[in-house]
Amino acid sequence: MRLPCRPAPEWRQRSAGRQTSTNYTSIPDPQCRDKMTKSKDKKREKMSVATEIDRVEERRTRFQDNIEKAEFRTRREVLSDRERQDLEDEITIMRERVQRLDKDLITLRGENRRNMMLSVALLALSAFFYYTFIYGDEDL
Repeated sequence: MRLPCRPAPEWRQRSAGRQTSTNYTSIPDPQCRDKMTKSKDKKREKMSVATEIDRVEERRTRFQDNIEKAEFRTRREVLSDRERQDLEDEITIMRERVQRLDKDLITLRGENRRNMMLSVALLALSAFFYYTFIYGDEDL
């Protein structure tokens, strides 16, 4: 009997040495991982490109806001060297994510442009056939 695909629990410990919460890591077996990626791909297939662009832009603006807040915090608050370094590391991670989202947006906008051109071509083709065969037959 096969067990269902579930992430394995991992215990986090604070510096005091007590267990506080359960953090689930995603280390499924390869079959489960394939199922999860397939379900994620199916969800994205159902989503339109315009909706995906909106979602990515929203995530990007949230990251930009978080970067601005963190930068404001570094300027306004007196932080220890460790806190400042942690905050700068967090800012660099968020900037990398924003760059990745920018790349995704470029790809999605290109796909959206391609879909629009295909729609216009199909409209022009159907208009051509309409005027050639249906509108042209009325003249006879």
